[in-house]
Amino acid sequence: MGAATCPCQSGRLFRHCCGPFAESPMLSGELPLGPAKTSLRRHLLEMARVSEDMQELWFTCLDHLSESIRSHLERNPTQQALMDHFLWDWFKKYSDARPIVRVARYFDATDLRLANHLDGWGLAPWEPWVVKSYRNGLWRLEHLTSRREIEATATFEHHRWEIGDALLTRILHHAGHDFTGLHVARFPGQSGVRSMQKRWKALGERFRLTSHTRLRPDIHNEFWLALHEDLLEFILENDPKTATLDPELSLNSITVPLEDTVMVKPLPELAGQTPKQAAQNEFGRHRLRKWLETQDALGYDTRQVRHRLGIVEASR
Repeated sequence: MGAATCPCQSGRLFRHCCGPFAESPMLSGELPLGPAKTSLRRHLLEMARVSEDMQELWFTCLDHLSESIRSHLERNPTQQALMDHFLWDWFKKYSDARPIVRVARYFDATDLRLANHLDGWGLAPWEPWVVKSYRNGLWRLEHLTSRREIEATATFEHHRWEIGDALLTRILHHAGHDFTGLHVARFPGQSGVRSMQKRWKALGERFRLTSHTRLRPDIHNEFWLALHEDLLEFILENDPKTATLDPELSLNSITVPLEDTVMVKPLPELAGQTPKQAAQNEFGRHRLRKWLETQDALGYDTRQVRHRLGIVEASR
């Protein structure tokens, strides 16, 4: 597990991301901020772990994505925004079939407190915020349209922003505190705020939202998915972490036999991961299959690599 990437899809190693919280207690009730954040991280980790078994839903979600979103995902070094979207937003017909609701039902029999927390978090939409100030670990955020204010704590250490930035994130309430969501999209400075204002205004006109609309999946079932797919595309279009592909890692640069050093070579087609790393999680395996199919089409013999990675060979 030590060398595995984190199931939260941050793109970081498990031991440097959610690993330190793997054995922490999942507490409830009013808690000081530190223990509340530790408990929250453990909850999110368990949610991500259970969702890894939802392979069929995951692939259905991936197949449903627009070509534009797919192209942005290929250039993005982390899939945490997609993981966030999948858990909170993906459903075919009814919002109570979203993965986060399914995970909550999974824990009904074994951890009712966790199930109840997930039910509450499952109502949270992606919302636009402007960062107003920071004090003692708390960020004061102002909602872009309603102007309501909250004090929230950053959930993940690698999520960074500054005063004056616009953010797009869910707000998760836990143990008496508000925390930012699984993914936080940052839109830097005044230009970021203006960009967010423009996009949110367009969405408001499209879905008839007012400045005081409080989005809920059960109430806005008919457009919840469409709204959040638009926001996912907006996040991926503007995410400053989107990496420029290194031409030295391009497909054409692989001149050694596929079954040799490629196993440990970072590839842009795998979001910068090596084939060994990509094979350790569901989304990585999905991209790995696509990449191997490309190698097949280019005339490479992928059978040995597939066998070593545990990837079923494509039918020919």
